[in-house]
Amino acid sequence: MTFNKTTRHAFILFALLLTTTLCASAQRKNVQRIQFPAGRTTTVLKGVLRGDNDFTYILRASKGQTLLAHLVVNGDASLMAKGPNGRSLTNSDGSDAGNDFSIILQRTGDYRLIVFPPDTADRKDIARYTLEITIR
Repeated sequence: MTFNKTTRHAFILFALLLTTTLCASAQRKNVQRIQFPAGRTTTVLKGVLRGDNDFTYILRASKGQTLLAHLVVNGDASLMAKGPNGRSLTNSDGSDAGNDFSIILQRTGDYRLIVFPPDTADRKDIARYTLEITIR
């Protein structure tokens, strides 16, 4: 069976659109915007990391607020925080987030808390986690 040039181009365009849509869907699965319940300043999130995939939580916070995060993991994973400018943040004492993070925010914007596996994780590895996030 042979296809004319127009049919081939249409098929290629369809394949590219399908691939782009699938990739975008896969990336969206690992990102969640956090909305605190009405009247609450703390939320608790549970998740599972499989293989070398990470999970990003995005929350909007204001300059002067304190952001606290505590990660409990059954398996191997760590926590990283990034500010609105995309730069990694450290605890107030200068240490990396690890499993606990606490900082007074220097600007208003979207902050990212990323739960990630070690570099050595392979596709069989599973890490179940609970992430508690507080804004005051």
